[in-house]
Amino acid sequence: MRTLNMAVLAGLGLAMLAGCEEKYQLTFVNGTQDQRSVELVLPGGGPMMIGTVDGMGDKARTSFKINSGDLPITLKCRAGDVEGMIPLDRRTAHELSIYIERKGIKVVDRKTEINTHEGAVAQ
Repeated sequence: MRTLNMAVLAGLGLAMLAGCEEKYQLTFVNGTQDQRSVELVLPGGGPMMIGTVDGMGDKARTSFKINSGDLPITLKCRAGDVEGMIPLDRRTAHELSIYIERKGIKVVDRKTEINTHEGAVAQ
């Protein structure tokens, strides 16, 4: 009986791992002076509109879940005429800040940010 219970528990554990989802929260921060429309493009999918961010620090947030079995993936981010890639895997922090700059998109783990009197800057 004990062996059967262990086998059932092991089977349940594998079933739970197979269906695990990773939840990510992305905060887009506009560091330019221009208003920008932000969208994500998922692999094999069309664009997903996140919202419009005004210039100089305005933010837009989104959160979503991805099946663990689909990782790693790379999301394409567009913010007006600026584009960048957001790689996600099992080791990626689940809360990311995406800085929109004139030169491109900068992805920062929110735990590495330092808030100063001049605003949030990345290490």
